[in-house]
Amino acid sequence: KGAVLDSIKKNNLSHCVTILGFISDIKHELESSHLFVLPSLYSEGCPTSIMEAMSFGLPCIAYDICGNNELIIDGKTGLLAQEGDTKMLASHICNLIENKILYNRMANASQLRIRKYFTMKKCEEMHYKTFSQFNKKNYSKVF
Repeated sequence: KGAVLDSIKKNNLSHCVTILGFISDIKHELESSHLFVLPSLYSEGCPTSIMEAMSFGLPCIAYDICGNNELIIDGKTGLLAQEGDTKMLASHICNLIENKILYNRMANASQLRIRKYFTMKKCEEMHYKTFSQFNKKNYSKVF
């Protein structure tokens, strides 16, 4: 966090960047946001933050790494930048801010994707199906 704060101060961005710290209920933040950017290069599996943002109809921008690219359909529910390409990431942000038609299409598609594939009920069904198939193959000797 120190390096980020130092960079904000060094680049005179204190007037437009606020570090909020931990927030237990992010509903208000997501409702008042225009888009969601996850600039992390750390693969998180299936980032909850992206799922939460998409559930609020926010197009997402992130690097094309494992987990992010399972949630974000590039060009449909958000935009993926090549890993580590900060210029491409910035270009994607500007593109969604400037292109309202693209933004609206992605906002709708992101919310629909979460409702279709990532609800608790859908995850429960998929887990049940996977474990049922695993059990049918009788792997009991392995364990």
